[in-house]
Amino acid sequence: GAVFGGLSVLDLGNDVQVQEVFSSMHPKAILLYNPFEEPADMERVLDALLPLVMRYHFIFDFYLCPYDGTCADVADVFAFFSHDLMRLVVHVTQTDAKYTSEQMSLEDMSEDGMAAFLDRMLDGYEPVREVVLDIPDHWNA
Repeated sequence: GAVFGGLSVLDLGNDVQVQEVFSSMHPKAILLYNPFEEPADMERVLDALLPLVMRYHFIFDFYLCPYDGTCADVADVFAFFSHDLMRLVVHVTQTDAKYTSEQMSLEDMSEDGMAAFLDRMLDGYEPVREVVLDIPDHWNA
Protein backbone atom coordinates (compact mmCIF):
# COMPACT_ATOMS: atom_id res chain seq x y z
CA GLY A 1 0.00 0.00 0.00
CA ALA A 2 0.97 3.63 -0.44
CA VAL A 3 2.79 5.22 2.46
CA PHE A 4 2.37 8.78 3.75
CA GLY A 5 4.89 9.66 6.45
CA GLY A 6 4.63 6.41 8.41
CA LEU A 7 1.00 5.81 7.46
CA SER A 8 0.33 2.84 5.16
CA VAL A 9 -2.81 1.93 3.28
CA LEU A 10 -3.77 -1.50 4.55
CA ASP A 11 -4.00 -4.15 1.86
CA LEU A 12 -4.98 -7.57 3.14
CA GLY A 13 -4.14 -9.00 -0.27
CA ASN A 14 -0.48 -8.17 0.35
CA ASP A 15 0.96 -11.13 2.25
CA VAL A 16 4.10 -9.27 3.28
CA GLN A 17 2.11 -6.42 4.80
CA VAL A 18 -0.33 -8.80 6.50
CA GLN A 19 2.63 -10.60 8.07
CA GLU A 20 3.98 -7.24 9.34
CA VAL A 21 0.60 -6.27 10.74
CA PHE A 22 0.15 -9.45 12.73
CA SER A 23 3.75 -9.90 13.84
CA SER A 24 4.09 -6.37 15.22
CA MET A 25 3.62 -6.06 18.98
CA HIS A 26 2.07 -2.61 18.65
CA PRO A 27 -1.68 -2.09 18.72
CA LYS A 28 -3.01 -1.12 15.29
CA ALA A 29 -4.71 2.27 14.90
CA ILE A 30 -6.75 2.07 11.72
CA LEU A 31 -8.72 4.85 10.08
CA LEU A 32 -11.77 3.22 8.47
CA TYR A 33 -13.34 5.47 5.84
CA ASN A 34 -15.34 5.44 2.65
CA PRO A 35 -13.16 6.20 -0.39
CA PHE A 36 -12.96 9.94 -1.02
CA GLU A 37 -14.19 11.61 -4.17
CA GLU A 38 -11.73 14.48 -3.97
CA PRO A 39 -7.95 14.41 -3.42
CA ALA A 40 -8.44 17.44 -1.15
CA ASP A 41 -10.53 15.28 1.19
CA MET A 42 -7.64 12.85 1.62
CA GLU A 43 -5.33 15.78 2.28
CA ARG A 44 -7.65 16.98 5.02
CA VAL A 45 -7.57 13.54 6.63
CA LEU A 46 -3.78 13.38 6.42
CA ASP A 47 -3.50 16.86 7.96
CA ALA A 48 -5.35 15.58 11.03
CA LEU A 49 -3.79 12.11 11.13
CA LEU A 50 -0.10 12.67 10.37
CA PRO A 51 0.56 14.68 13.56
CA LEU A 52 -0.99 11.75 15.50
CA VAL A 53 1.32 9.33 13.73
CA MET A 54 4.29 11.48 14.76
CA ARG A 55 3.03 11.68 18.34
CA TYR A 56 2.05 8.04 18.88
CA HIS A 57 4.19 6.07 16.41
CA PHE A 58 6.12 4.44 19.25
CA ILE A 59 2.83 3.02 20.65
CA PHE A 60 0.63 2.32 17.63
CA ASP A 61 1.09 1.13 14.06
CA PHE A 62 -1.14 3.39 11.94
CA TYR A 63 -3.03 2.33 8.83
CA LEU A 64 -5.48 3.86 6.41
CA CYS A 65 -8.29 1.55 5.45
CA PRO A 66 -10.72 2.62 2.72
CA TYR A 67 -13.99 0.70 2.66
CA ASP A 68 -13.30 -1.06 -0.60
CA GLY A 69 -11.47 -4.16 -1.72
CA THR A 70 -9.81 -6.03 1.11
CA CYS A 71 -10.24 -3.25 3.64
CA ALA A 72 -13.99 -3.76 3.87
CA ASP A 73 -13.09 -6.98 5.69
CA VAL A 74 -11.41 -4.94 8.41
CA ALA A 75 -14.60 -2.93 8.95
CA ASP A 76 -16.48 -6.25 9.14
CA VAL A 77 -14.24 -7.39 11.99
CA PHE A 78 -15.44 -4.33 13.93
CA ALA A 79 -19.03 -4.96 12.77
CA PHE A 80 -19.16 -1.65 10.87
CA PHE A 81 -20.72 -0.96 7.50
CA SER A 82 -19.97 1.89 5.14
CA HIS A 83 -22.68 4.09 6.72
CA ASP A 84 -20.95 3.73 10.12
CA LEU A 85 -17.72 5.32 8.91
CA MET A 86 -15.44 7.34 9.26
CA ARG A 87 -13.92 6.03 12.50
CA LEU A 88 -10.55 5.57 14.07
CA VAL A 89 -10.40 2.05 15.49
CA VAL A 90 -7.76 0.26 17.51
CA HIS A 91 -7.07 -3.44 17.44
CA VAL A 92 -4.79 -4.83 20.14
CA THR A 93 -3.41 -7.84 18.31
CA GLN A 94 -2.23 -9.74 21.40
CA THR A 95 -5.55 -9.65 23.27
CA ASP A 96 -7.89 -9.15 20.28
CA ALA A 97 -9.39 -6.16 22.15
CA LYS A 98 -11.09 -3.65 19.85
CA TYR A 99 -11.76 0.04 20.47
CA THR A 100 -13.57 2.51 18.31
CA SER A 101 -13.95 6.27 18.13
CA GLU A 102 -17.21 8.07 17.57
CA GLN A 103 -18.22 8.43 13.95
CA MET A 104 -16.48 11.42 12.34
CA SER A 105 -17.21 13.48 9.27
CA LEU A 106 -14.54 15.25 7.24
CA GLU A 107 -15.77 18.50 8.78
CA ASP A 108 -15.48 17.43 12.40
CA MET A 109 -12.50 15.07 12.36
CA SER A 110 -9.52 16.56 14.15
CA GLU A 111 -6.14 15.65 15.50
CA ASP A 112 -7.32 16.62 19.00
CA GLY A 113 -10.46 14.49 18.85
CA MET A 114 -8.58 11.42 17.68
CA ALA A 115 -5.79 12.01 20.22
CA ALA A 116 -8.38 12.21 23.01
CA PHE A 117 -9.77 8.82 21.91
CA LEU A 118 -6.28 7.24 21.84
CA ASP A 119 -5.45 8.72 25.25
CA ARG A 120 -8.70 7.40 26.77
CA MET A 121 -7.90 3.97 25.39
CA LEU A 122 -4.34 4.05 26.72
CA ASP A 123 -5.55 5.27 30.12
CA GLY A 124 -8.13 2.48 30.36
CA TYR A 125 -11.22 4.70 30.11
CA GLU A 126 -12.37 3.74 26.62
CA PRO A 127 -14.75 0.76 26.64
CA VAL A 128 -13.84 -2.29 24.59
CA ARG A 129 -16.09 -2.82 21.57
CA GLU A 130 -17.69 -6.21 22.01
CA VAL A 131 -18.22 -7.75 18.61
CA VAL A 132 -20.38 -10.87 18.40
CA LEU A 133 -20.34 -12.09 14.83
CA ASP A 134 -21.66 -15.62 15.34
CA ILE A 135 -24.78 -15.72 17.47
CA PRO A 136 -25.16 -19.13 19.13
CA ASP A 137 -28.22 -21.08 17.98
CA HIS A 138 -29.61 -21.45 21.49
CA TRP A 139 -29.99 -17.64 21.76
CA ASN A 140 -32.66 -17.84 19.09
CA ALA A 141 -34.56 -20.65 20.81
